[in-house]
Amino acid sequence: MANSKTVLPLAQRPLDFVYYAFFASHLCASLLLDCQAIYPERFVPTILVEANKMYISMTRDPLIGSVFGYFGQDMSQHMLWFKMFLYLEAFFQVPVFIIGMRQLRKGEFVPFTLRAPPDPVWLGCKYVYPLLLAYGASSATTTFACLAVLLTTPTTTPALLASNAPSLDTFQRQLLFGSYFAFFVIPLLMAVDMTFRIKNLIGKAVKAEKLE
Repeated sequence: MANSKTVLPLAQRPLDFVYYAFFASHLCASLLLDCQAIYPERFVPTILVEANKMYISMTRDPLIGSVFGYFGQDMSQHMLWFKMFLYLEAFFQVPVFIIGMRQLRKGEFVPFTLRAPPDPVWLGCKYVYPLLLAYGASSATTTFACLAVLLTTPTTTPALLASNAPSLDTFQRQLLFGSYFAFFVIPLLMAVDMTFRIKNLIGKAVKAEKLE
């Protein structure tokens, strides 16, 4: 029988592995690209600035491009709400990525007691579940708004290009939508998953109280 120190490898927990990989990739994108919009300019290496310019030039991302002033000051001010999302990303999501990755690597079985069935119970990293639920719900909500912007951004025309207004051709829209959609569906899955995990833990606690 497994004891209280037995750890189930992350690779054997498919959803936790997906969340871990998502956090790792998102952490890199946040620190190196997204959060440039709120860093003091003197602290941003030239290579990262150029990488961001290349991304905006290729995709004409109406969200990132606007907060970086690519489409003019008026558009930058209009997208102030998205810049607030970037502050949320920097000061809430980035810490969640770090804490989440650390906790998702953990996991243990507990031996049976009077409060548990006569078999070891997989608890996983249960202490981080509420935080991941909050993150998932928050991130899915903010990204949903971003998807709406991508769907309603005008289709590129010569006139829009000449005026440097936000616009997307078919390829750019599909590329951006596919990219942002992943950042919507995985947090949404996480929020639903964590809700059921917490519900199950509460159910076990209620049953345990009845056994006392």
